[in-house]
Amino acid sequence: MKYKLNVTKVDVFLTILILFLIWFFFHRIDNYLDYQWQWGSVFQYFFVVEEGQIKANVLVVGILNTLKISIYSIILSTIFGFIMGIFKSSKNLFFRLISILYVESIRNIPSIVVIFVVYYFLGDQIINALGLDDFFINLDDRYNFLLHFFFVPKDKISVFLVGIIALSLYEGAYITEMVRGAIKSVDKGQIDASKSLGLNKLQRLRYIEFPQVLPLLIPPLTGQMVSTIKDSAILSVISIPELTFQGMELMASTYLVFEIWIVITLIYLVINAILSHITRYLEVKFKTHRV
Repeated sequence: MKYKLNVTKVDVFLTILILFLIWFFFHRIDNYLDYQWQWGSVFQYFFVVEEGQIKANVLVVGILNTLKISIYSIILSTIFGFIMGIFKSSKNLFFRLISILYVESIRNIPSIVVIFVVYYFLGDQIINALGLDDFFINLDDRYNFLLHFFFVPKDKISVFLVGIIALSLYEGAYITEMVRGAIKSVDKGQIDASKSLGLNKLQRLRYIEFPQVLPLLIPPLTGQMVSTIKDSAILSVISIPELTFQGMELMASTYLVFEIWIVITLIYLVINAILSHITRYLEVKFKTHRV
């Protein structure tokens, strides 16, 4: 079954409405603020030519860092989510209480508070206790390229790691509920049958539950990645050079307020639109396979 794009009258109406609002926005700015648009000045902040080589400039660096944060966070949050989801679906009261405490604590606290709590606790306590700052600063220069390619420059690596952990903990709470719901959807008769065959908990998870759970989780996990990309903007409050932070720095130095934020908005829209399309495709694909 192929994914088909169905355009309805509502879609046409909403498209026209959005285009009108965009026109009205620019019209108001031009006529009431007398704003001098400088679009040509924005695009130089994507790439820069240095020593005859084209290098990533501020905005591209922000895009790459946002994607890195999102990829690492979704991997780590998936691990958290699977562990806590298994705990929450367990009959062991201790494991369930751990999972419930984690989920309810994270989901009932504003995300920015979670970021600050993890940042100040990990940054001031664990990171310093482990000596990670000194380790990365004293790291041999030959590793600078790899460190920069996979993460960020070594003077920012500690806060980068803390940000990933904080975002992963926040997103992991929502993945926990996805995993719990998927595990609970497995027919109880299959679980009872596997028990009668002598399979222990790990074997039941590996051979009975996970093969049925994973196809159910792929679409919502893809959707969670979209949320992770959007939520990564919160890390700008702890000075991680992701897209929103780079945009704020650029705006403060150039005063191109509208141009910078419009471009950043479009970048987020393009990235998330691509992932949303992938999500819809996966939902259709796995729904077809289940049928």
